[in-house]
Amino acid sequence: METAIDVSRPGETTARFRQICRVYGGEPLYLKCDLNDESGHDPVELFRDLSADITIRDSEGNEITNAKISGKTVQCWRGKIMLAKLAPFPIGDYVATVRVDSGVPALAGKEQTIYAKYLLGDLEQMCAWIAGAFALGAGIVGAASAACVLPGLLRSGIWRKVPTENA
Repeated sequence: METAIDVSRPGETTARFRQICRVYGGEPLYLKCDLNDESGHDPVELFRDLSADITIRDSEGNEITNAKISGKTVQCWRGKIMLAKLAPFPIGDYVATVRVDSGVPALAGKEQTIYAKYLLGDLEQMCAWIAGAFALGAGIVGAASAACVLPGLLRSGIWRKVPTENA
């Protein structure tokens, strides 16, 4: 999910939410916005009075999951502003509704985008690290083999003609 939003004032935003993977680490909900805070204050302090929620519904309108968004849930995570974290839910096509009850007036007039991103847990990342280690090992073995075979291949080519004897 990724959509433009205005969290500077109360309102409601609806967007399509396509879940293609079920990640047990959940899905953080981020806000992309150029804050340009020259005062040197923590950007999370801007969201102190924010009060909102996000609701995920299926095509029949049944609520799948929801999360509250407030000054207490907002945090900086890896240099990004994380508004809330959604609990894991099944793969499928959904509709996400973000309702802002009390906004952040300091963001008025600024371009804002809200998006969700999968959060891989340590065990889920471990598989990627193991696969990467095997790939690195196979690459080293392949490079060493190529270094041994390449000189002969360049000298003789792929097919070597063997002279036949006349009987």
